[in-house]
Amino acid sequence: MATIIYEMDAIIDSPSCVMYRRVFKALSMDPESKLPGFEMNTWSGTMWSHFLNASEMRSQQATIYRLIAYMGFSQWFDAQKTDFEEKYAFRGHRRTGRRLASIVLDHLLKLERQDTKKRTRLIRMNSHGKKLRAIVKIHGWWILFHQRIWDFIKSNAILSKTTSELEGLEYFEPLKTCLDEQMTTFADTGKTDFSSFLYSLTKSASNLLKSQVDRLRQDFEVEEVTPAMVSAKVHDLKQGLLQMCRAGRRDVFWVNGKYEVDRQVIDTLDPDTWLNGWVINVGLELADKPLTTSSQWSFHFKGSLEQVRQRFDNDMTNAISIAFCPLFHDNHFTLLEINMPDNTIRHYNSMASEDTASSVQRAVVGSFGPNWTYDETPCPQQTDTSSCGLSVFHIASMRMNNVSMEEMVPMNANKCRADLADLFLRAIDRGAIWVGRRIAK
Repeated sequence: MATIIYEMDAIIDSPSCVMYRRVFKALSMDPESKLPGFEMNTWSGTMWSHFLNASEMRSQQATIYRLIAYMGFSQWFDAQKTDFEEKYAFRGHRRTGRRLASIVLDHLLKLERQDTKKRTRLIRMNSHGKKLRAIVKIHGWWILFHQRIWDFIKSNAILSKTTSELEGLEYFEPLKTCLDEQMTTFADTGKTDFSSFLYSLTKSASNLLKSQVDRLRQDFEVEEVTPAMVSAKVHDLKQGLLQMCRAGRRDVFWVNGKYEVDRQVIDTLDPDTWLNGWVINVGLELADKPLTTSSQWSFHFKGSLEQVRQRFDNDMTNAISIAFCPLFHDNHFTLLEINMPDNTIRHYNSMASEDTASSVQRAVVGSFGPNWTYDETPCPQQTDTSSCGLSVFHIASMRMNNVSMEEMVPMNANKCRADLADLFLRAIDRGAIWVGRRIAK
C-alpha cells in the first residue's frame, strides 16, 4: 500500500484543470487556424511523460472519492428509509424494508421513476455503500487504500482471507494507524502525504516498520535532499570532470560543442554558494526542452538588450520561437523570456525591485520596439543571498515546457543543486560533455 500512498501524494504535482483544458483546446483547434494557442510541441518528451503519469495517478484518487460517495449515499438512503418508516408509523401503516427502499427510490427519482437503468444504478451504489460502511466499521478506513477493495465488496471470503493474513503480521496494528492518518489527510486535502507517512512509520511502535523507511525512500527516490547529499553529488561530478580533463590534458570542457567551460566553475554548485553564470548557461543548455525553444548564454545587463535581440533574431532563422536569457546585474541574476507566439517579453526577478523592472522594461522597448508586450511577471522571492541563479534555472526549466507560474512547484535550493549535478553527470555519460577539440553537435 506504500505505492498507493506515494502515487496519491504525486497528485500534488499532477496536471491542473488548466493544463487539461489547454490540451483539449489544442486538439479541438482547426489545424489551419492561425489563432495563438497551446501547441503540442511546446512540451518536451519528459513533460509529456510527467503529464501522462500524473493523469494515471488521478484514477486512484477518483476511486477512493467514489467509495466515499457510495458510503455517504447509503447512509443518507438508510436515514430516508427511517424517516419514511416513522412517517407511515404515525399514520398507522407499516412498511417492510424492501417497500421502504422502493418508496425512497420513487421519491428520489420522482418523474424519472420509469428510468430502470438509473434505478438499478442507484440500487447498486446503495448496496456497495452499505457493504463498504460495514467493512470500514470493522476494519478501519485504511482498507480503502487496499488494491483489492472492489473484490472485498463482492466477496466476503476474499475479505476474510486477506484481513486474516494481514492481522497475523506483528506490525499490522501500527501500520493501520499510519494508513488511517493518510486517509484523513486525503479527505482534508485531496492527496496523501508520503513524507508524513514515512515519518509516522519511523515513530511507530514496530521496529520492522522503522527498518523499512530507508528502503522505501530509496525505492521511491523521495529522500529529502540535504547539503551533505548535494556535496556528495558535486564531488562525484568534480571527480568525473577531473579525470576527463587529466586525460585530455586540458582544464576546460565542451558542452554540446557550444560552450567551452572552465572546470573550476563547478565549485559554485556546492551548498550555499552563489551560482556561477556558466553553470546556469550549461544547465539551461542541457535542460530538456522542445525543439522550438532555446537558451541564450547569460548577458551582463547594462541598460541595453540590443545584443540579446540580435541573438534572438539569429535564433528565429533556426525555427526558434521562444528564448530564455539570464540577465546579470553585477551581483544578481534575473531571467528574460522572449516569447514570440505570445508577442510578450517576460522578466522574472527573485528579488523584485521597481528600479530593476523599470530599467529592463526601458531596455526591452528600446531594443525590441513598441510592438512587444512587456510583463514583469511575479515569481517566488528568494530568502537568502545565494539562490538567484538557482531561481533562474528553476523558472526557466519549467517555463521552457510552458508551465505557468500558477502551476509551478516551489524551488528547493538543495534539490535544484542536486538536479543540476545530475544533469551534468548524465551529459557526461551520453557524451554531451567532453574534453578536446570543439565538435559541433
